[in-house]
Amino acid sequence: RQRHFTANWVLTLQSVGVSAGILVGMMNMQPSDPLYVPFARALRGRGVGVYTVNSPQVKQAPQGGRWFHVAPLLRTGARLVLSDSDVVWLRDPVPYLRALEAAHPKLDFAVSTDAQGGTDGRRLGDELDVEKWRACGTSMNIGIMLFPGGARAGSLRAMSEATEHLSIDNNLKRVDQGPMNYRWKYGYRDFKWPKPLFAERDSSGQRLCGLVNGSVVGAVLPAAQFCNTLTHDVLRLWNASAVRPFALHATRPRQRGEAPPGPVLDLPRSGSVGGCGSRARRGS
Repeated sequence: RQRHFTANWVLTLQSVGVSAGILVGMMNMQPSDPLYVPFARALRGRGVGVYTVNSPQVKQAPQGGRWFHVAPLLRTGARLVLSDSDVVWLRDPVPYLRALEAAHPKLDFAVSTDAQGGTDGRRLGDELDVEKWRACGTSMNIGIMLFPGGARAGSLRAMSEATEHLSIDNNLKRVDQGPMNYRWKYGYRDFKWPKPLFAERDSSGQRLCGLVNGSVVGAVLPAAQFCNTLTHDVLRLWNASAVRPFALHATRPRQRGEAPPGPVLDLPRSGSVGGCGSRARRGS
């Protein structure tokens, strides 16, 4: 079943014009696995980088364990879009990611949201800007994350805090989103950040989110353009805002372990990221 999700994920990306820089990480599979070999060969024939992702964390809980393999990709310095395999891409997100980098130089990552509405609809050219900072108070949906290039210290700190938090209190066996949100915004156990979630100002006003005691700057992607099934199909936020959506995350109730997230998409201006195990290297 996961192979169908992954194949569809690749198909939608390539159909909207993303022709290079696609990377798929297949969890809990060996390079010699009879299921992996033909599937990887088929994807590579379409120009997709494929590698196996194995670690004690991934073996224990794929959904949470995947985060232990993100930092090596960030250290390459490439722009990175991290996406669950149940995301359908409707438009090429690369130009938008570059626009966010230019508009918000402080930004360490931007993330989708579980909110059912946007904030003020501020424009960024023909698109919507990130939501106002208060949207960070709603659960940040880590099924879509955008990381600017440059191996930013804040991006790496966010991943370090996430993996450390997933390593304690049995958090790895929980849905990863809740523990990661709490760690970034407020702290852990009885320890609380001296500066919990707050507004980080830039030239756009109070749109960015101060996280991890001010060492990480995040933002929430526009709910009308990085949609879930409710905001896209029912509320149709994109229509009300007169914009075209970039992605539809087909969030729905499901049994744990069904269609676990796995693919990673890297979209640098030039080159791509390939991988061997959990280590990444820049290629061309």
